[in-house]
Amino acid sequence: MLYRSIASTTILIWSTTTAVAEETCDYRSTTPVQSANAMVTRGDWLAVEHLRVGLESPRRFMPGTVMRNLAKPSDLVVSSTPIDLDRATAVDPDDGAEKPLRVLLDVRLYADGILVLQGDEVLLEHYRPGFSPSSPRLLLQASRPILTTMLADAAEAGQLSREQSLARALPELAKQANLRKISVQRLLDNRTGLVWSSEDRRLWLAASGWKTAADVPVAHDVGSWLRSRADWPRTTEPPALEIGGPEGELLVRVLEKVSKQPVSHKFCESVLAGIGAEHEAFWASDPAGTALADGLALSLRDFARFGMAMIQARAKKGPSKVVPNWFAESLASAETKREPAPEVLHELGAEFGWKYRFATQGQLHQAAILGPFGNSLLIDFDRKLVIALFASVPKDYSPLALASLRSLWSAIGRHRFDQSPVK
Repeated sequence: MLYRSIASTTILIWSTTTAVAEETCDYRSTTPVQSANAMVTRGDWLAVEHLRVGLESPRRFMPGTVMRNLAKPSDLVVSSTPIDLDRATAVDPDDGAEKPLRVLLDVRLYADGILVLQGDEVLLEHYRPGFSPSSPRLLLQASRPILTTMLADAAEAGQLSREQSLARALPELAKQANLRKISVQRLLDNRTGLVWSSEDRRLWLAASGWKTAADVPVAHDVGSWLRSRADWPRTTEPPALEIGGPEGELLVRVLEKVSKQPVSHKFCESVLAGIGAEHEAFWASDPAGTALADGLALSLRDFARFGMAMIQARAKKGPSKVVPNWFAESLASAETKREPAPEVLHELGAEFGWKYRFATQGQLHQAAILGPFGNSLLIDFDRKLVIALFASVPKDYSPLALASLRSLWSAIGRHRFDQSPVK
């Protein structure tokens, strides 16, 4: 009788815990549905001429998980003195002339939406015609700094040692000698030294489902591709830093291993709930259902809320809901030895470094997430300012777009705070 009573109590406790977890987030799996007469297809959905369709509608083309925060979203208040796109100006890096912000956004950055926050106050919110503000937008490589933030939070919780080797963190890959030489910290910093051939990339893109390849079996998936690799070539001299590439999948694998749950669930329960997300999010997966490193999609408002969580974490000395204090401080602070940013980000300026897959400007206490096609998030820790941008520049990390982005950041700071432009 006593045994049955204890068992019943255990079941009750388990059920209560499960109910609480279920109340945090709502999940549903989705599969892509293509109409017979669709003009944009699975074969060309990320071509430059279809970017706005592909980035705004990832569920049409990729399987994945839709996530929804069930708690009340955090409030955003519209400023009584918003930024006027036609009166505020910025330098056009193409000719050096001062032009309205609207021109820079429309002509140089192909902007789909921009949101500027200071605290919970909206200084600027603008969308191009036809853009759906509540729809989750595919971030692609801009997903990876969010993954590193989640791994930093796991380290803060004692679930992960940043000093341990990747082979120890991922026992299924323990036979790979080169992975035993790479720490989790180097994976977070994007400094593994791993070298990927063009054939590696082709097979990775096919296995993950981003692109189709006739000679790769349909059943192949990114997890089995990682496990079946005969070798993980690595150089002692670090190769040129890349923002994307196959090694990002290791971020997802490590996070799921230490959290013991799908990355979509971990993201919703820790990040979406922690930032008070307003809209649904989406995490794309490969054909076998494995979440992809570049697969996160967020609304612009919730992308900006993530940036504000960084600022709030730095201001607090105690535990944070989303971002550890030490992590935010590390991104914000100037460093004695600044690691150079990837070459494709050169037009941001030589003073921008690279840490935890964020572009960092320590002297100004700024950090930025840089995705392809102009998608970006600037976090200005001192000014408590966030600038979130969704764009469709028809070239990955275009030098003109990056220079325009830098000019935009400087102009908004100068306009709002009456300070000189970033030098």
